[in-house]
Amino acid sequence: MKRGYLSLLGYEHTYYWADFSGNSDAIVALHGYGNSGRSFRYLVPYLSKHDISLFAPDLLGFGQSAKPEGGYSLVQYARLTVAFVNEMGLKKPWLMGHSFGGILALATATMFPEAFKGVILVSPGGFHPLTRFQVWADWRWVYKLMHSQLFKKVLQISPLGAVFDQEATYQTLLKMYGSHQYLDLDKTGIRKQIANLHLPILLCWGAEDKILPHFVWKRAQKQVSQARFVLVPNAGHALTKDQPKELVHHVSSFIAENSL
Repeated sequence: MKRGYLSLLGYEHTYYWADFSGNSDAIVALHGYGNSGRSFRYLVPYLSKHDISLFAPDLLGFGQSAKPEGGYSLVQYARLTVAFVNEMGLKKPWLMGHSFGGILALATATMFPEAFKGVILVSPGGFHPLTRFQVWADWRWVYKLMHSQLFKKVLQISPLGAVFDQEATYQTLLKMYGSHQYLDLDKTGIRKQIANLHLPILLCWGAEDKILPHFVWKRAQKQVSQARFVLVPNAGHALTKDQPKELVHHVSSFIAENSL
C-alpha cells in the first residue's frame, strides 16, 4: 500500500491506499484500537483481483496521525471520515470497519448514509453486553500489555512496530477514556438509529474470535438484523490477517450483488 498525508478538519492524517483505477468500487477502511491503516494491507492482493480500491486512514489519535488532547467522539470521527472521502475524491465508497473501527463505521453510516454505498463490519466492537462497564473500567490492562516483554517482542517482528508508538497510543487511550461517553453507541443515541439504516450491511466474524466470542456476534446479529451475516472459519479477531482471501471473497460478492 502507498502512503500519503493530508489535513482533515485541521488535523494532520496519514493514510494508506491501493488504487486500482478504472473501477467505481472503493472501500474506506477504519482500523481498531492501537492499530493503523496498514492493518488492512493483507486484503490488497485479493481486492486487486476484483479491481476494488482500498483507502485506509490512520484514525485520529493512532498510527502517524495527529494525537490531540481532545476531540475524540463518534461525531468527530464520522466527520473526519466523510472529510477523508471528499478529500480522496471518492464517489460513495463502501465503508469498512474492524473492531473499534466497526463502531465508527456504524456511527458514520448512520449519520451520513448518503455518503456511502454500504457498510462492511469486520468483528465490530460495541456489542459486548459489558462494553460500557468492562472495556472502559479495565483500560489499565492496555498499559500493562503495551509495556510487557511479549508485546515488545511482537512489535520487533511485526511491520506494525515501525508505526506503533506505545506511549503515544497509551496516552490516546487515556484521553479517549475521559471522553468515553461520546464514543458510546448507547449514550450518543446512535444504537437506537441503527435499525433505521437502510444501506446494505455485511457483518463478518471470525469463528475463533476469543476477544468478541460467539455470544457477542449473536447480539450483533440481533441488533443489526438487516445485515447479511458471515462466520469465517479458522479466523480469530484479526480476521483481515487470519483469512484475508476468504474475507475478500465474501466482501467482493457482497459488493457485486449490491452494485447492480
